[in-house]
Amino acid sequence: MDLVNMTNGTNSTTSPEEELTGVLGTVDLVLTTVTLVVIMIGMGCTQTLNDLGKVLKRPFGIIIGFVVQFFLMPLVGFGLAHAFNLPDALAISVVIVTCCPGGSMSNIFAYWARGDISLSICMTTCSTILAIGMMPLCIFMYSSGWTDEDSKIEIPYVSVATSLATILAPTAVGMLIKWKFSKISEPLTKVCSIFGLIGIFTGIGLRAYANPEVYISTWETWVVAAILPPIGFTLAFLIATSIHFNYSKRRTAGIECGCQNVSLALTIINLSFPPGPLRADMQIIPSIYGPLMGVEAGLFALCCQFYFRVCQTKSKADELDQTKEDIAALYGSNFGTTTDNDEKKLKELEMTGYTNTEVDVSDEKNSGDVVIDNIEENERKEDDTTGNETNSSEVTLQI
Repeated sequence: MDLVNMTNGTNSTTSPEEELTGVLGTVDLVLTTVTLVVIMIGMGCTQTLNDLGKVLKRPFGIIIGFVVQFFLMPLVGFGLAHAFNLPDALAISVVIVTCCPGGSMSNIFAYWARGDISLSICMTTCSTILAIGMMPLCIFMYSSGWTDEDSKIEIPYVSVATSLATILAPTAVGMLIKWKFSKISEPLTKVCSIFGLIGIFTGIGLRAYANPEVYISTWETWVVAAILPPIGFTLAFLIATSIHFNYSKRRTAGIECGCQNVSLALTIINLSFPPGPLRADMQIIPSIYGPLMGVEAGLFALCCQFYFRVCQTKSKADELDQTKEDIAALYGSNFGTTTDNDEKKLKELEMTGYTNTEVDVSDEKNSGDVVIDNIEENERKEDDTTGNETNSSEVTLQI
């Protein structure tokens, strides 16, 4: 069945988007906008230009996001639509969702999962920019089997630009706060992150209350919407593992690729298809995917919080992987992976005790930077015979 025949239906059923009108619609729009802005201000309070510069100098995490979000996930969506024999409208909406870049929601969950916020912000920003060219290509390639030759799916470039603005402008404000008022940046980050979570789940509940009929769908629809976020997470996590990213960056890459920009997907559907049963059906997948993505990412972040609070300190594997990446950066290797020379240097450092550290996870600072600073300091003092030990409030070196 092609889209021309489907769009000629006479049924005047209104879509879930159109039913959310009046006061309820205004509250939802304001809440979503304010939540995104507050989240990104909070994330900006954890960053400096130097933090973002480190990610951009070694952009392999950004490359992972590009490959997963614009090559692997659209292919996965295409395969799932065929495997579950979804109706044409639902199949197209699956493809549209999987072709979308990462959204700001990934940043807040990366924060709560103790991820790398610099990497998360850079991945979100870069994927949104790349979406300008990649989304039309991916949607054309993977939706052609369900669309008519005369059908055209519009890419909302204004919405893409708006998404960029809601990422970059509040982040810049947060970074300015950290620069000028560093004492309040940490508590402000926690307040913003808590507000962000409340705003996200309040919005989910509000839409569910306004449009309960959206959630009365077949089990195939629910399964496809439910497994898309874990698939994106797993693909990115495995690729990050294969290039020896530390666990913090692996979690971040996974969350970023498992959280697509649902608002952008809904905007594409609304711009491309006229009001009617077709548009209403196409909104089902994004409307189910969004809440499930939030719940799944929230549960993952909760598990990470539980793990770190119970263990009290970073795991030895996480600590060693971070040290390896820092050695690679310090001695000139690419993308945070270690060469044979790096491994040799690491063994020398282990013999001298430089990597025997214990880091309190309640401190949000990147322990790797502290390790590098201490390594350099000890190398400068190599000939010093005083025997004094250098102590830090964040890292204790055992030499």
